[in-house]
Amino acid sequence: MSKSSKAFRYESIEGKLFLGRLFSTIRLFFLSLFSLITLIALQGCSIQDMGKALLVFLALMLAGGESPPPFTLQTVASLSASSFSGRADVPLVFDTSPTFFDRSKFLTPVDSKAEPNQAFRFVIKWDFGDGTTGQGAPFTHVYAAPGTYKVTVTVCDLQGNELRSAMFIIVIGPALNAIVANSTGDSVTLINLDTLVTTEIAVGNNPIAARIAPNGITALAANFNGGGNSTTSVIDLITKTKVIDLITGQGAIGIDFTSDSKTAYVSSQVDDVVTVLDLTNNTVVTSIPLGGFGGASVVLAPDEKRAYATGGTLPNAISVIDTTTNTKVTEIVTTFNNPSFPVFTPDGSLALSGTQGSRLVAINTTTLTTTDIFTASSSIAPVVTPDSKKAFVSNRTAAVDFISVVDLVNLTKITDVQVGNQPGNTAITPDGKKVLALSEADDTVAFIDTTSNQQIGSRLTVGGFPRGIRITPDGKRAVVVNFDDETLSIIDIANQLLITDIPVGNGPLFVGVTPK
Repeated sequence: MSKSSKAFRYESIEGKLFLGRLFSTIRLFFLSLFSLITLIALQGCSIQDMGKALLVFLALMLAGGESPPPFTLQTVASLSASSFSGRADVPLVFDTSPTFFDRSKFLTPVDSKAEPNQAFRFVIKWDFGDGTTGQGAPFTHVYAAPGTYKVTVTVCDLQGNELRSAMFIIVIGPALNAIVANSTGDSVTLINLDTLVTTEIAVGNNPIAARIAPNGITALAANFNGGGNSTTSVIDLITKTKVIDLITGQGAIGIDFTSDSKTAYVSSQVDDVVTVLDLTNNTVVTSIPLGGFGGASVVLAPDEKRAYATGGTLPNAISVIDTTTNTKVTEIVTTFNNPSFPVFTPDGSLALSGTQGSRLVAINTTTLTTTDIFTASSSIAPVVTPDSKKAFVSNRTAAVDFISVVDLVNLTKITDVQVGNQPGNTAITPDGKKVLALSEADDTVAFIDTTSNQQIGSRLTVGGFPRGIRITPDGKRAVVVNFDDETLSIIDIANQLLITDIPVGNGPLFVGVTPK
């Protein structure tokens, strides 16, 4: 109820108006005296300040208004947080003290026409040290990136006086998760790799791929939908829920993100388009036609100025997209049909794509010319060492059981490394010292030393029909998704041991991990 309505109510009740004003005046006198003493003790007020404050309190008593809260800036501006450290994906609550301060007295924004009894109300402003601000208390804030942040609170009264207090918050990275696309279960399984707690999240129909954005708090699932009208599901990894399904063309299958996690590119195999998504507003920006063939994958170059997408006007083409204008600018014609998803060298000088014709295609990203490197069979899933000098590529046929090692300086094959039957996807540790190669026919993982180009120890048995593999950013663990067993195998890389198998959803095809 407002002050004016209270005054009208008192005046309309005979016999109570005088007693009400008398009680209010006596109460306000003692509160005023207490507040003056507090001002002197805590702020060191001068005689002039005391005189001004006394005039304000006398005006309040004569007006019969409600008393101001008996707190000074100094008592309000002390700062607290729900934690002095946390993860980038976990909300932190910031507050002022004392906790019993009447927040209903805050003016936000400051009302320049405030009545006299509002003279000692406060405005609380926050600077969280990451470029964002807030107002009011308590205030909940989520940090988007790890780091050490200085949090500053500024408390202002209506006379323009300010008092500041600060603290430091240490924010570590988001939770380390793995995400599995369950192609026949219309869901993804989220696994916290520290706690091994799993959460199944319903998405669209027939999710083929799922990836976690670089910020670690957003994920996408490409829903193939049997080649029909497809969607891509946006997933909030903080709340572990699907946010929205965005229309991304028929047969959605490939996903890549910009490093700031604000934009995603999704390829669609059936109608051969790449859809650009705005992940800040969760909207579709545009759809880029490739030409009629392919659309099975899309990958951003290291400088993010271009994206390469398999497909184009010919079945053996790779389309080049300008990410500034989001348009196709040209296409690269390879020797054989159905090139596999491109893999860029870390220095961005080459893009590698396997083919069905016993070749690994190396594309010079400056001249857009190609060089065919003979391997032995259908080449897939190349991985590149951090120095951009070597690549390791699977030879995928039932009759061939090795990984080819390629010299990327001279664009020639160095040697072949014996592994299990029908090699599949591969992964390389962040330090570039080991390559892990899946063998789909005998359900194993081989470990290859990238210096000696030799297999290390025995192959490790995992679940039935291993289809996807990823390595955690610290290089300590690998995760393998097993289609037949519907499990996720977690591997200790240093000791080449199986830590555990975790059940996931139906038809798991793809696994992604928190990138950093």
